[in-house]
Amino acid sequence: MKTTIEAIILAAGRGERMGKGVLKALLPLGESTFIEEILGNLMQAEVTRIHIIAAEEGMKLLAPVSQKFNAELILNTEIEKGTLFSLWLGLQHLSEHSEGCISWPVDMPLVTLYTVKEILHSALLTTKSIIVPVYHRKRGHPVIFKGAIIPELLKAPLDKGARWVLHSFPEQVEEVPVNDEGILKNINTPEEYELLNK
Repeated sequence: MKTTIEAIILAAGRGERMGKGVLKALLPLGESTFIEEILGNLMQAEVTRIHIIAAEEGMKLLAPVSQKFNAELILNTEIEKGTLFSLWLGLQHLSEHSEGCISWPVDMPLVTLYTVKEILHSALLTTKSIIVPVYHRKRGHPVIFKGAIIPELLKAPLDKGARWVLHSFPEQVEEVPVNDEGILKNINTPEEYELLNK
């Protein structure tokens, strides 16, 4: 079932801990890459509008994959402002019929298709505005923000990030238990990446 929730993939970070010149979005993951894995799951979950936030050096490199998946590339020229600023840029590109967004950091490619479908399904059923997957009582990513909470996201302090909204509006958070450790695994260092290939 197609959804009017759109995806915002946060891929503008420098990834300095991974090593100079490394674009995490294009790191190999099996026969795929981080971003292709995420895009493939979104497409299979029938998320039809996808926005990729990229830094200047990522725009050309990510152009082929964005075209392949019919995703919109959005330039972030102020990456020092952090991931919330990237999310703001994506929010500005949501269509007028959008019911919200699924926010997905590119360094979390291990989330399963099942989890994506579960949180999208929960977004349809709940009246709450923030849908968060939970594994063993720990909240993870990706997170869905429905339209009603987006004005609060746009007011959140940049240094606090989107987490500020979750803490400020606990009554709006719908936790979705999933059997998916991938919602907690962000790959930030060569050591963490090496463990994926063992």
